[in-house]
Amino acid sequence: MPRVLWTVWVLGAAISLLEKGALDQASSVNCDSTGVCDGHSKSLNFIPSGLPATVKSLDLSNNKITYVSSSDLRACVNLQALRLGSNRINAIQEDSFLSLGSLEHLDLSYNHLNNLSSSWFRPLSSLKFLNLLGNPYKTLGKTSLFSHLTNLRILKVGNNYFTEIREKDFAGLTFLQELEIDASNLQRYEPKSLKSIQNVSCLILHIKQPVFLQKIFVDILSSLEYLELIDTHLNTFHFSEVSINKTNTLIKKFTFRNVEITDEGFNELVKLLPYASEALDVEFEDCTLNGIGDFDISEQLDSFKKLKTLEAGGNNFICSCEFLRFTQEQQALAQILIDWPGNYLCDSPSHVRGHRVQDTHLSISECHRTALVSALCCALFLFILLTVVLCHHFHGLWYMKMMWAWLQAKRKPKKAPHRDICYDAFVSYSERDSHWVENLMVQELEHFDPPFKLCLHKRDFVPGKWIIDNIIDSIEKSHKTVFVLSENFVKSEWCKYELDFSHFRLFDENNDAAILILLEPIEKKTIPQRFCKLRKMMNTKTYLEWPTDEAQQEGFWLNLRTAIKS
Repeated sequence: MPRVLWTVWVLGAAISLLEKGALDQASSVNCDSTGVCDGHSKSLNFIPSGLPATVKSLDLSNNKITYVSSSDLRACVNLQALRLGSNRINAIQEDSFLSLGSLEHLDLSYNHLNNLSSSWFRPLSSLKFLNLLGNPYKTLGKTSLFSHLTNLRILKVGNNYFTEIREKDFAGLTFLQELEIDASNLQRYEPKSLKSIQNVSCLILHIKQPVFLQKIFVDILSSLEYLELIDTHLNTFHFSEVSINKTNTLIKKFTFRNVEITDEGFNELVKLLPYASEALDVEFEDCTLNGIGDFDISEQLDSFKKLKTLEAGGNNFICSCEFLRFTQEQQALAQILIDWPGNYLCDSPSHVRGHRVQDTHLSISECHRTALVSALCCALFLFILLTVVLCHHFHGLWYMKMMWAWLQAKRKPKKAPHRDICYDAFVSYSERDSHWVENLMVQELEHFDPPFKLCLHKRDFVPGKWIIDNIIDSIEKSHKTVFVLSENFVKSEWCKYELDFSHFRLFDENNDAAILILLEPIEKKTIPQRFCKLRKMMNTKTYLEWPTDEAQQEGFWLNLRTAIKS
């Protein structure tokens, strides 16, 4: 018996505490004489009971309410505005709003509603405003959620988990004027889902990826006056004019908030301008231009045929040559840009950063870099071409070869010691004159008493050794160098090498090491220009002429032997 009494007492105390708490929470809601009750941010755990029937506006936002029962609002038959946003509501009984036939404003945003029921809204025939943003539902239900809300004017739906928009979702919203959809992670959009909303004039879209924008615009653009995009990445947006009637469009304002725009995306946005009215207001707030900002300004301003004023200061302007030229050519900028020129500062190039656009001038090399590079390349090409032509005409390749060989020769001792002289004479001749050299000259000199030792390239050059090295070594090891001059000689490249190396030795050692034999008459004008040393030697040195008269040939050999011994 005492135990039963104790239990009854505990239950009574609990009921008393609950009633006291309810009374305390009810007393925390302040109502004025006009029926406006304010209970926001009061840490309420449930909707207070005992609300008067005269209440017209009830604000219970920003509390800790988790549940709405069928009895909580039963007495509020005259309620016109109910604000339950930013609570923890996870469940609402089916007939909780049954008595709210006069309700015009309902805010259930930012609660914990995973599922939405059409039975909640069926009694709300007078509802004009409905906010369901921020609840974790993924779809708007299996049936048409708003089909009974024929007087609804403003609707806000969606959240970060909202992934699908279907054709039936907005059926029955004949008089809807403003629609806000938070579809940041939208994955599916059924065509014509918004087609039934023919009177909507304001569309606010929270959408990251722009892949569905084209379909949405096709469904709703013809009736829009205000379009706002929030948190959108306009990097892959491609706008097509197909299926949109320009004549019915009345867009008056574009608003972009926290939108990431690339150069290509900006150019696509410009394609929307023909669907705007003449008095167009465009607003960019906290937007990012992710690109080089390189687009044709003049082409895009051509879309604003009746542009009156524009405020574009405070941006990071790339002061390219094209941009500066555009600002200098447009004399009417001061009349159109209401914040010109003070708020227009260059951000790049770095050496003009912070300078006013109006006062910035770039050098010719910066503005005509491509032309200058092209001109330099052309000049370099012409120089190389001219050099090649001149080298070919004046035998430049020949002289380069000779210069290289001469440098190689200069590394060696200027003259071998006397004990290293192996030959009395090195004979330089053309292969076509070999018969005279081998059958006459060699016989007369090498079979004389005492005999002369001659160096002939055909007989005495070291096999496998570079021919120029053979020439240099042979000349260095010879007491004299004999040149057998003829028409054939001046046509021989190797004879030219031998002549040049002998001439190097002649100048370097300041001696008379060269002996010229004129095998046949040669006119100086027939000697090629590259044989300049031969021309000079023939003018400055005495040479031996091979006589055709046999009686004079003995004297020729005597003079030759004497010259070699000298």
